Amino acid sequence: MTPVEQMLRAAAADADWPVTPDLAASVMARIGGLSPLQTGDGGAGVIAPGASAADARPRFRLRRPLAIALAALLLLAATAAAIPGVRDPVLDWLGLRSVEVERVPHPLPAAPGEHLGLGKRTTLAAARSRLGFRPVVATGLGQPTVYYGGFPPGGEIGLVYPHGIVIAELSGRLETRYLMKFLPPGTEADPVTINGDRALWIHGAPHQYAYVDKAGNIHTDSVRTAGNVLLWHRRDLLIRIEGARSKARALAIARSAREAP
Repeated sequence: MTPVEQMLRAAAADADWPVTPDLAASVMARIGGLSPLQTGDGGAGVIAPGASAADARPRFRLRRPLAIALAALLLLAATAAAIPGVRDPVLDWLGLRSVEVERVPHPLPAAPGEHLGLGKRTTLAAARSRLGFRPVVATGLGQPTVYYGGFPPGGEIGLVYPHGIVIAELSGRLETRYLMKFLPPGTEADPVTINGDRALWIHGAPHQYAYVDKAGNIHTDSVRTAGNVLLWHRRDLLIRIEGARSKARALAIARSAREAP
């Protein structure tokens, strides 16, 4: 007999069980079609006037020390289940051998860019299969964490690279006349070119910008990180590059971009 079984048997011996009533009279009265009240039998098990059937049910009561002991026993079993040398016998006894208990020193860290609202985390291959365009990836920045969003038409992909570089791509075009309405005072937009394509380096404190999607609808989007942003047209794509510390760095990232394999 295991120590846990011995403890439970000892606890059971201390349980305060009520005396089992004599139910024979009540059963015989019901068989004869009479209620226990009509029999006039005042023996144990007969339901007295004003009482209910629930009052005749035996009750199981635990003394306070026993209840505390059982709670401590459950806590002990849970603790023992996390100790490698004791875990398997305890889980066998509890019928939980298939449960895997693993201790971690700290909560698991959030994925890079998880708080930026770029969509649902996925793989590059899965995002490509759902996008209405072929995305580009920057070279020389390492492997990005990939996010996919179903809006606007054609979808949007977010690539979060190490060192805080964030690239977002969608089908659309930038309209300067809409853009300027959303730039706060002190923020400027410098026109630049990237491999012959038009781009804007927005520096200051940009928060939102406006664009036209592939269906001709006007939308606004938010700059996800603090700092400057490069908005770049590449064929039918509108690409947003954030997190670069300078215009030269942002342009170098854009020029390194290649179609995703």
